[in-house]
Amino acid sequence: MSDEVERIVEKVYNSLEKEVKIQLLVPSSGSSEIKDICNTFAEKLSFGKVAIEKGEWDGKYPLMKFKENMIYKGLPVGYEFSTYLFIVELLGSGRIRYFKDSDIQRIKRYDGKKVVIETLVAPSCPHCPYLSYYTLTLAYLNDNIEGTVIDLTFAKEYIRKYSVTAVPVTFINGKEVLCGAVPSKIFVNAVLQHVE
Repeated sequence: MSDEVERIVEKVYNSLEKEVKIQLLVPSSGSSEIKDICNTFAEKLSFGKVAIEKGEWDGKYPLMKFKENMIYKGLPVGYEFSTYLFIVELLGSGRIRYFKDSDIQRIKRYDGKKVVIETLVAPSCPHCPYLSYYTLTLAYLNDNIEGTVIDLTFAKEYIRKYSVTAVPVTFINGKEVLCGAVPSKIFVNAVLQHVE
């Protein structure tokens, strides 16, 4: 991590009002390189009010659980690191970025059937962090929503599963709904339109 990134991380961590616990699950059958990257990630970023608890799972790639319904398949690196910081800020201070209050209330009020949002991203994509943040924030706001961000550099099977040709791309209950970067209002409308 560069000195500048370390300063940004410290600034975000110092602004937290409460403790944040994140579960980082390392693939039990993963390469030693993946395990080393996960260990370094957890060691460098677990301090102050942020605790990254490591565990193992039988998957092929790292998995981060911010909450039971807030999942990141892969590691938030590259441009996606901003997603990590914004979600830590959200969990530790309740600060919600990019959403209007009216959209936040619409998501909080939703009480219909379970919604599964999957947003596929790549760490080299400068537009992906917005959709990643939207996905995880909606899950934060409503337990009826499961938000999963999928890093295609780790979870390559999703490329075939969904015939992905570009990122970011968002699926709601298994159906492609959005391709490309969109404002938060359009994201919220798309989610609610496909479940109401």
